[in-house]
Amino acid sequence: MDGIEAIRQMPSGSVHLFLTDIPYGDGYVSHHLQAGPSDPILNDTPEESIALAEQFFAEAWRVVVPWGVLATTGPYGTQERLERLVAFGRAMAAAGWHRSYDLAGADDASDGIWDKVVPGMGNRFEGPRYQAEAILVGTRCDKGWTWTPEDRRQGNVIRVTRPNGGRSKDQGDRHQSEKPTGLGSALASLYAYPGEVVVDPFAGGGSLVLGALMAGRVAIGFELLQENVDRANARIDAWRESQ
Repeated sequence: MDGIEAIRQMPSGSVHLFLTDIPYGDGYVSHHLQAGPSDPILNDTPEESIALAEQFFAEAWRVVVPWGVLATTGPYGTQERLERLVAFGRAMAAAGWHRSYDLAGADDASDGIWDKVVPGMGNRFEGPRYQAEAILVGTRCDKGWTWTPEDRRQGNVIRVTRPNGGRSKDQGDRHQSEKPTGLGSALASLYAYPGEVVVDPFAGGGSLVLGALMAGRVAIGFELLQENVDRANARIDAWRESQ
């Protein structure tokens, strides 16, 4: 199901945390899958990703509780990617979200960094490979966050090892831009209390949804491609059966 349309159907005040991995605008294609190069990620041109972000930030602001939070990973690295990150941040502010650095009276492109531990995209002709991605965080409340106990101890760098390559040993090909479940657990623990509702409108392979479930939150994901929906449901079912 289309994530933006799903949010439009939600009542106001029904979500505590939007946690997602919005398309970065890279036109990314993975060449590490067993089945061959992946299809491009949907809505992943620079123009499409920014337009999607503007819609998402505006719709999510209406649905989230007054003290709710939105957290998304974002592009990091080249000048072009950082310009898109700044555009995402401006779109958040235009939709009414209060960024953490804005509340502190500072100016910064990102609110946090995901340290992937293992370098990611790049090759020997391009210099050092990227080992980090940005995290953008905003709250609807202009007085800041209702801090969780975990949040009081957390710095602005979250260190979680990225999935290794494009294929998992037990589930075949991964989503081409899969995030680790540990990142979902960490962010859900920071910005929502146990039992609160976490929504990922661009769920992909379901990693962030599964991570939020592992952290004891109520998690819901929406995804356009049925193959990703099937993959996410299989992972969640396998985890539930193991409990």
